[in-house]
Amino acid sequence: MLCFPLGALTGIEEYLIRRDLTPAQRTELIAKWKAAYEAVHPETKHGATGRRGKKDANVA
Repeated sequence: MLCFPLGALTGIEEYLIRRDLTPAQRTELIAKWKAAYEAVHPETKHGATGRRGKKDANVA
């Protein structure tokens, strides 16, 4: 698993605000931002079981 400090998100966001990025550069930065965000907030990762998922698992 990759380890990103919170400052990495800010740095990536600053680059995303720039208008002089090519579509390929923007796509690459968005992927890096997503990986950094999910490292800091794993509960938002696609497929992560949230609070409701845990509740439903106990019902069965």
